[in-house]
Amino acid sequence: MELPEVRRFKDARWTAKITGKKLVDVRQRIQDLSMLDAALATLVQRCSTSKGKVSCPLIDTLMNGGELTQ
Repeated sequence: MELPEVRRFKDARWTAKITGKKLVDVRQRIQDLSMLDAALATLVQRCSTSKGKVSCPLIDTLMNGGELTQ
């Protein structure tokens, strides 16, 4: 039989371990979203409108089935 204090200590370590893993996952997601944000911001800046014509690499790529280049 374990003492309640020992059980609480084990539970706290387990909780800290699980929480630490979740924190790593959240930080990775934030990093991924930041990279996506930067890429999309670049694409938005590369799209322009002049005299009724739209020039946008994103739309051109989607229309032609190609890959985007930065």
